[in-house]
Amino acid sequence: MLVEIKEAAGKDQDPTVTVVGSLHSSRGFKVRISDLDYFEESVAKRWSNICRAHGYAATITVMMTQGYATIVCRQMSLVDKYLDKTLAAMAVVAVMRLMYLAQCVI
Repeated sequence: MLVEIKEAAGKDQDPTVTVVGSLHSSRGFKVRISDLDYFEESVAKRWSNICRAHGYAATITVMMTQGYATIVCRQMSLVDKYLDKTLAAMAVVAVMRLMYLAQCVI
C-alpha cells in the first residue's frame, strides 16, 4: 500500500512515505508523505481510492507550506466497504423490474 501511495504522488516527485504509528483505537494507522513539491486534488482522490481498496477510509491533510501530507487510515466496516456495490446492484434490480413491468403493461 505504501508503494502505491508513493507512485500515486506523481512521476516527477520523489516523496518519502512512512507509517507514523497506529491509532489509539487500534483500528487504523497514520501515513506521512513528506518531500512533496506540489499537490493536486486528483492525487488525494487516488490516495483515498488506494486506501479504500485495502479496506480503509482515508482522511487526508495536506500542509504544502511544509511539504508534507498525512493520511489517517481507519478500518472500514463491512457496510461501508460494500455499500457502493450494494446500491449499484439494487439500482440494476430496480431498473430490470421496471422494464419487466413496462413490458407487461404494453
